[in-house]
Amino acid sequence: MAYRRTVILAIFVSVALFTLFHFDLIKKIPGFYCEGFGCIGFGIFMMVSPVLIAAMFFIGGVIIAKDRRLKTGFVAACIAFAFAALAIATTGILNKLAVNRAVQEACLADPATYCPETLAR
Repeated sequence: MAYRRTVILAIFVSVALFTLFHFDLIKKIPGFYCEGFGCIGFGIFMMVSPVLIAAMFFIGGVIIAKDRRLKTGFVAACIAFAFAALAIATTGILNKLAVNRAVQEACLADPATYCPETLAR
């Protein structure tokens, strides 16, 4: 496997990205505080982060490679984008499952108010 180091580094970066977003550690970073509609920026940053990571891997691949710099950069960017997109998709799916679980618990507690079937449309 020619790109073993790239894959290992991409896995570490994607795990860090997953941890940052899934456990809301990004909100603990100074300057990333949000309230109300300001939290929309977190969603936008979460969607753009795989592209930013791929760009960093592309630049790193172009700088570090000895020959075929562009090919190495593109392959590194594709590998990093795949792992980062997987981390973001996993975060989104787990968040959606948590929301569905909370709605289900609220529906059991007060069916007339919280059940989607009983809400007037």
